[in-house]
Amino acid sequence: MEELLSHEDHAHKHDVPMGWTSSDIPLSEVARHNKPHDCWIAICGEVYDLTDFLQHHQEQRNSILAWAGRDATPMFDKIPGRFPSKQWMEYYMRPEFKTGKVGPEKPVDSIIMELRELHDELRRLEGPSKEEIEAVKTAVKVPGKTDAPTLSEESRFPKLAEISAGKDLPFFSRAEVAKHNTAEEPYMIIHNRVYNLKPLLGSHPGGDDILMSKAGTDCTKDFEVFEHSEKARVQRDRDMLVGLLSILAGSVGPRGLFGLFQSAP
Repeated sequence: MEELLSHEDHAHKHDVPMGWTSSDIPLSEVARHNKPHDCWIAICGEVYDLTDFLQHHQEQRNSILAWAGRDATPMFDKIPGRFPSKQWMEYYMRPEFKTGKVGPEKPVDSIIMELRELHDELRRLEGPSKEEIEAVKTAVKVPGKTDAPTLSEESRFPKLAEISAGKDLPFFSRAEVAKHNTAEEPYMIIHNRVYNLKPLLGSHPGGDDILMSKAGTDCTKDFEVFEHSEKARVQRDRDMLVGLLSILAGSVGPRGLFGLFQSAP
């Protein structure tokens, strides 16, 4: 294994926002730190800042960024030796990476929550920020490793476009997909497509627990981390594709995008 990051190398400061203490960081705050230059992850009730770790351990980049801004506890120790397993934590994790403990969410007005969701959706539509672009430019390249693909999935695998073109697919909002999180209908979003992964239950190499921990969510990052083959992607679209993601419809609550600017009844 590679050399550990020393205490002196870990110069990144944990900037806990005003109003929070290091012992009560809610997952909604962790979710805001989901970029290569600002990477927080929650594991087993603890919040870790792995920003500087990413700069010194490029071969770990994809597996860690797949969980940036999220709670990786459901995956803890599922794959021994890989992030985030007990063996990985014991070898790589340092006390200075710990930012604090996961705490309860503070009460938030529903309108403020809708505005936050709208802001996050607009950020996704705008694309990478200047900081993100700069982080990619300055990242240390590892021999034999390549960055995550930047082309769309259909551009890389043209057969997928043929499959979706032959289906009459409905549109789903993220909120609608989130409701399908049971073993009967474990829906997932991958590259803005919606899939019912029930046929994989009982046969997925990673086990049902991993699949169900992602049910109702966008799993694009997780899917690309494991570099699935074209054959696997084609089979996925033929057997499990049930819809397309509607970026705006219902993404900011029951009143939709323009409901934010309407007066309450």
